[in-house]
Amino acid sequence: MHNTIKIVWEGDDESLLSQWFFEDGANVEKGDVLCELMQEKVAVEVEAPVSGKLNIIISEPDSEIAPGTLIGEISS
Repeated sequence: MHNTIKIVWEGDDESLLSQWFFEDGANVEKGDVLCELMQEKVAVEVEAPVSGKLNIIISEPDSEIAPGTLIGEISS
């Protein structure tokens, strides 16, 4: 049985996607730093909540990410 865990930006303010540390389709482990978002000149790391296969939804660097935006998913 496959489960899909959504990766949603839960910050309070809009942020910019700085970079992904894994490519789309990569296998990731729980706790891996997936990407970095910039919020008011502060880097915020987004970690994998579970292990599985990463599906990147928003991939363009410098994309504006509003709170509640789905940025990726992990299938386990």
